[in-house]
Amino acid sequence: MPPAQSTYRHPDLMSRTPFHYRLRPYYGPASQPVQVSLPPGDLTEKDQRNDHEWASPRTVGGRVVPTHPVGDDAAAPSGLKATVKHANGIRFTWTDHAGDEEAQLLEARPAGSRSFRPAAVLDPDVNSFGLITLPEEKKASYRIRAIVYGEQSNVVRLKTGAEPTTSATGR
Repeated sequence: MPPAQSTYRHPDLMSRTPFHYRLRPYYGPASQPVQVSLPPGDLTEKDQRNDHEWASPRTVGGRVVPTHPVGDDAAAPSGLKATVKHANGIRFTWTDHAGDEEAQLLEARPAGSRSFRPAAVLDPDVNSFGLITLPEEKKASYRIRAIVYGEQSNVVRLKTGAEPTTSATGR
């Protein structure tokens, strides 16, 4: 949840189903954001048939950079680039400067939104990833963040209510 948010509503739950929730903060410096505007249209059949190898999270070669602990602002990823692959696909590349991150977090801020939200959680040391966007992410700002996790909250266990019953009167 964004820092200012203190409640959460989980929509469209199945009835009679247990759910477990916990909060876990994350910390780490973010890259400078990049603006992306995808062309109009949806994912086409041709796009779906094409090889999406470009989208797999990976570590691509390049110059060796000094690594910094995530608590240091110098650990922020740099050089974030977005390459439009098709009407719903973006390939991101960046330079990773963190030496102790537990994950990398790709964040999106759709046009008109006030805050960034997680779009993908990636393994440490990844510096290339392709995102197939949600409809509201076709025009958005994106950034990448090297993160470490904070302490977990207690677990809240909830079970949704019973299925609605109907009664019929008949003869």
